[in-house]
Amino acid sequence: MSPRRASSLEELDNCPCAGVSLDRLIQPAILTILARGELHGYKIVQRIAEIEGHKPDPTGVYRALRTMEGRDLVVSGWGPSDSGPAKKSYQITMDGMICLARWVETLEKHSRVIHRLIARARWVTGLDERLSPSPEGPRR
Repeated sequence: MSPRRASSLEELDNCPCAGVSLDRLIQPAILTILARGELHGYKIVQRIAEIEGHKPDPTGVYRALRTMEGRDLVVSGWGPSDSGPAKKSYQITMDGMICLARWVETLEKHSRVIHRLIARARWVTGLDERLSPSPEGPRR
């Protein structure tokens, strides 16, 4: 493999095609988690990791929480901790629940578009065994 090709493949690890840009889904993930009850920030990070299968950037989660608090989607307060100093806990607001309901509608709509795109991409790349790609091959 040429050095240029190897470099190109390594860059794909940080490409949006690898899923690294799905941070925009952090807001609905946080709202979904908080809809089940109040949690402190670190627990939110842990729950997102359980949902997504990888630990999110905690700084990004806390940044999203601050932004969401500024938009009155969540509220926070300091509470006692069983071990160590007080922890800041977050709770979803009624506006947050309304926002989450809109996220559900938006994500369902995008999901349909994404499924159509996946089907088309599988077809043109030959990844779908049920269909054969066009005789001209993939368009570049």
